[in-house]
Amino acid sequence: MGTTRPTSHRPVWVTASATLRNLALDVLAVNDITKITETVQRIGRDHNRAIPLLTLT
Repeated sequence: MGTTRPTSHRPVWVTASATLRNLALDVLAVNDITKITETVQRIGRDHNRAIPLLTLT
């Protein structure tokens, strides 16, 4: 048996990174964040700012 690949024949890491990107965008959308670039830059400067976005309360 060979390696199973998605039907698009893309490397698995490309598909995985797209999935993670979509998940991150969904987390921002659930928290009513529309300024995505600015929010990502703020989180990049201080990773602790992401914690409130990930809590499910």
